Amino acid sequence: MMTGPLDIGIADVVIVILILTPGFIALQLIKRIYIIEREFSDFETTIWSIFASFLIYIPFGAITGLASIDQLRLSLLSIQNIALLMVLAVIGGAAPSLILRQLFKRHMGAGNLWDHIMKKIMKSQDPVYALVYTNTGKEFYGEITHFGLAPAPRDLVIKEPELLIRDNNLKATRKNWGKEIFFHENEVRQIVFMDEL
Repeated sequence: MMTGPLDIGIADVVIVILILTPGFIALQLIKRIYIIEREFSDFETTIWSIFASFLIYIPFGAITGLASIDQLRLSLLSIQNIALLMVLAVIGGAAPSLILRQLFKRHMGAGNLWDHIMKKIMKSQDPVYALVYTNTGKEFYGEITHFGLAPAPRDLVIKEPELLIRDNNLKATRKNWGKEIFFHENEVRQIVFMDEL
């Protein structure tokens, strides 16, 4: 059986995976914590994972005293070294992301803003009141009791709704409008929350 320079063994594949994994973990933490919602292509993910792994292997080499690729290859299958790499990957991904998020994205929430606000309402111990402006120009006031979260429609129900009818001076007259009112997501133009969430 002939062997050549392109022969790749299982051990080499494992080493490549172990070299890329810390960077991949760090990259995923950075995307999640710093709120990078753009989807990366496989090529971008690979390149950024290699770059992050390179940065992680600098302190890894300093801590373990491993200075060459051959020493690194022999030591990567050690459980202690794998654990150290994973710790460095988590620290390397989480620490800078947390710092940068506090500096630049303090008030930004990940994902859907509607879901973020509605989850705050779910956690609230007090009733949450709002003005709901419809696409037809009507204005309703009431307590938010039910709502949809993604991927379901962003429908909304308010309890004991009052229709607000404004005169030319914007003074409102309130008219009771049943026990509950259901708004389909396409009917709502704006929601004004009466309390800070």
